[in-house]
Amino acid sequence: MRVDLHMHTNASDGQYTPEELIDLARSFDIIAITDHDTTDGVEPAQLAARAYGAPRVIPGVELSAEDEGGDVHVLGYFI
Repeated sequence: MRVDLHMHTNASDGQYTPEELIDLARSFDIIAITDHDTTDGVEPAQLAARAYGAPRVIPGVELSAEDEGGDVHVLGYFI
C-alpha cells in the first residue's frame, strides 16, 4: 500500500493545484492534504480523486505555532 500523509497544494506552499497533485498521486492508495494553516486545497483534491477513483484523500491541515525553541508545525487529520 502506498501512503503519503503530508502533501501540500498551492493553497499554501505546494507547487501544484489540488487537481494536479491528485493527477501526480494517482499511484498512491491514500494521501493527506495538509496545507499550512488552510484547508482550501482539501475539497478540490477530494473531488479530483473521486473523478479518477484514487487515491483516498484524508482531510488535514498543518498548523503553525511557536514555542520557546522556535517554530513548530502540528499536523491534524480528519478535520
